[in-house]
Amino acid sequence: QGPDFRNMSITPCDCCNGDNGDLKCTRCKCAFYCSQPCQKKDWKEHKKVCNGLANEAIAFQTKESGVAGYIESSASATNSECAICLVSINEKPLALPCQHVFCQPCLMEHQKYLGVGVSCPLCRAQLPEGLYQYVYANACMFVVMANRKPSQKEHFCALARKELKAFEDKELSSPEIRTVDAELLFLEEKHEEAIAASRSIISSPIQPVEPVECANLRNIIKAYMRLRRFNDAMKYIKDLFKIADDPVKYMDDVRFLFHHASECMYELGSYNESINFGNAAMESNRHYQDVHKWIALSQKALGQWDEAVLTMRRAVRYETPWDPQHTQRCQELLDQLLSEQAAMQQQPKEKDVEKKET
Repeated sequence: QGPDFRNMSITPCDCCNGDNGDLKCTRCKCAFYCSQPCQKKDWKEHKKVCNGLANEAIAFQTKESGVAGYIESSASATNSECAICLVSINEKPLALPCQHVFCQPCLMEHQKYLGVGVSCPLCRAQLPEGLYQYVYANACMFVVMANRKPSQKEHFCALARKELKAFEDKELSSPEIRTVDAELLFLEEKHEEAIAASRSIISSPIQPVEPVECANLRNIIKAYMRLRRFNDAMKYIKDLFKIADDPVKYMDDVRFLFHHASECMYELGSYNESINFGNAAMESNRHYQDVHKWIALSQKALGQWDEAVLTMRRAVRYETPWDPQHTQRCQELLDQLLSEQAAMQQQPKEKDVEKKET
């Protein structure tokens, strides 16, 4: 006879695995203990991840103001005057590390696309690696913003596209630049084009470095999953597993793989495999967004209602505790499971009543 999941603690102690893990780490708010002695005993291990989790929470809590601050600073830059053309900067401001801002076309023309040794026209501060480094960095930043801020995705994608126009007179031969373009295609929901672009980078005569290759494999996997071509996605998941063979060196890739493999297996009807991949992802990071979801849905599909409910109770407690909106989505799925479970339990009672009446 299996364990009684209804009586199992929602939050076990992270040190002794006992019940009533209600004492929370005050710094990261992501670890739970049954007592202060357990918390002290676990500190040697927990401190390895505590700062990172706390910083992630702080970054999430401040990202709204960070995005607003960036937009505000960009707006103020567009109202300033370019020192080259002497008119107001209305489009494509480019800020140099010395904090001087110019029209990007003016600066590009002024420096005549020089590489090593270019300098700021105002203060002559040296820019040892050329202007394209900063244009590329801006494009990358806008792609990150588009991922983090779905409500402004189109705005940030458009800004990234403007940055990439600086490379139009040159062949887009750099795997790094082409990777930004492929990621933009995915964000613009041009999934077939994104797959083709990332495939081209991976098979290019200019062999991309491993981080670039991994980024493009992730892009292909995400695009195939958006197209609901889960068998194709699994093929590239296996390819990325071959590269990301060190769970420490490739920690983010491994977590990505376990999580997306869990979703693929659920959609393909392989529920036990989905649970196995999901558990591996959860062991990597139980605070990862939706890390419990596919486990719970697979348990539901197998008729394991108590386990599914327990999994989503833990999702409400553990997943992205710094994001109340995601916590609410977890709570909604939990409520849905509880409602469906109650309806399932009610059916036999109704049948018994019908039998007695007949």
